[in-house]
Amino acid sequence: MPIVRLPQNVINQIAAGEVVERPASVIKELVENALDSGADQIDIQVRNAGKTMICVRDNGSGMDKEDLTLSVERHTTSKLTDFDLSDISTFGFRGEALATISSVSRMSIKSWREHRENGWQLDIAGGEGFSLNPIAHGAKGTYVEISDLFFATPARLKFLKSNATELAQCVDISRRLALANHNVGFKLASENSVSFDFAQTDKVEQRIKDVLGKQDIGDMCSVDFTSSACKISGFCSVPTANSATVTHQYIFVNGRTIKDKFLTSAINVAYRELIPMGRYARLALFIEINPSDLDVNVHPAKTEVRFRRSNDIREALVQALKSAIAPYSSQTSSSLGHGFINKIVKKTVPNVSHTNGKENIDFEYSAPSPNGFVLNDISIDEAVVYNGNVARKATIATQKTTRDEGLFADISSTPLGSVLGQLFGRYILAQTEDALVIVDQHAVHERLLYERFKDKRRLNVQQLLTPEVIETESELVALVEENKSELAALGFGIEKLDENHLAVRYMPADTSCDVRTLVDDILVIIKDEKTESFDQVLQEKILRKLATLACHSSIKGGQYLSAERMDVILRSISSNRNMGQCNHGRPSFVKIFSQDIERLFLRQ
Repeated sequence: MPIVRLPQNVINQIAAGEVVERPASVIKELVENALDSGADQIDIQVRNAGKTMICVRDNGSGMDKEDLTLSVERHTTSKLTDFDLSDISTFGFRGEALATISSVSRMSIKSWREHRENGWQLDIAGGEGFSLNPIAHGAKGTYVEISDLFFATPARLKFLKSNATELAQCVDISRRLALANHNVGFKLASENSVSFDFAQTDKVEQRIKDVLGKQDIGDMCSVDFTSSACKISGFCSVPTANSATVTHQYIFVNGRTIKDKFLTSAINVAYRELIPMGRYARLALFIEINPSDLDVNVHPAKTEVRFRRSNDIREALVQALKSAIAPYSSQTSSSLGHGFINKIVKKTVPNVSHTNGKENIDFEYSAPSPNGFVLNDISIDEAVVYNGNVARKATIATQKTTRDEGLFADISSTPLGSVLGQLFGRYILAQTEDALVIVDQHAVHERLLYERFKDKRRLNVQQLLTPEVIETESELVALVEENKSELAALGFGIEKLDENHLAVRYMPADTSCDVRTLVDDILVIIKDEKTESFDQVLQEKILRKLATLACHSSIKGGQYLSAERMDVILRSISSNRNMGQCNHGRPSFVKIFSQDIERLFLRQ
């Protein structure tokens, strides 16, 4: 078969296959054009999830007759001034968007320039020929309407997902673009409903609250980090406010919305040991890099980038997130208790008794005392533990205004308040001024032991009465000898006896495992890692092994505790790092605020 030159419309359709994957891709390209035109208000409308119609209206600079004519030709652009692809500061620059979109759809563009007598309308279908006509003067800006997407490539249309899926993609990309440009108003309408309408704002926090929701922003901490490679700002979630998917991760590089495995990997490293496997942090991060250090021309849809100083960027991102969450690592998501109460209220409210067709909830309510429970006309001389209730003597006064020190003596002494009791032998109950705190005693103690293993200054070791001799491979003996000081920092005193024998003189004190089994496990980790240096990965694997042993050594569920020991556990949460979650990323305590409890009893 001889070589032939492809027709221009086929070339455009091939390019469209790379740039326009689905209706959401069209929205991205058109909105980025609108942003580059200087628009501060962008309205998007879709019909039939974008398959039938996509409209984007902006109030940017608009186009005249000559610009409109060139706009639907391939490789024409207004985004490059000196044609230097190493220094790109605009969103669109490839000169393909309108040409490729028009090749697979019916396109109509109306555009008005400021101080012109009339505007212009261009119509084109399937990328073949176009009509250009003057239209009456209108407000400055451009209106692009895409109809019958993929009508020219029906095979592509068959690969689109359901309307619900495609609409979700349209909403997602629109929200990401809105989040990246808080100084621009965004509105998205589908059929006869408005998906969102964000007013322009000069505060990125407000746009994040608009996009992510008030509850999400309440569980986030601010990120503000600068290095020689980049500047990183935004918000990231506390570890326990995680998500089942990465859809709640919004990453922007120089204003571009990016989905990049390299950046996602760095985020996972920063949250390692703090969230469970298969869960992901929620965040909105804005990374600013010198354009000359960034290649945005590696993907037709511009969703991926390449960093010239990739290792520096990765290190900066990990450090930025770790620094941001460090002060909050001993807190849990405030939405945990709130969501729990919501579920209970939804189940119980329909069962409320009714009288004459109305809910029977008309009763008088007195606000609770800020310092704890008030027991009127009841004198309790002794509060003793039975089946896991509070093991503590307490004297409670019979008057509302005065009480002796006892069970509720000082609820503000620690961030988690004062011990109330123990539930099911598994959970410690405490009270602060505005919340009931439920603590998972096993999770807290497990994390406490693990952090002790990681903190060399607080590591407890136990000296063996007689050294334990272990026979192993000569290769492992050599590796252990080379990294003897690093192992000692983790609590292992292991020395070489000869080419095939090691002597263990001491080991971590908080492990419930015999010496030989523990050291054999550590040697297996070293062998599997096949490294000659005690690098971070190897250290983390050994720490995780110790964490498993810490789990076996920690306080168990079903173990009843004295009030004094429960109080020590409460204080340990506020005085140690990462105590908001156990070693597996599960929350170690939950707060249920007083207003949520009042809602549970229909008092709010």
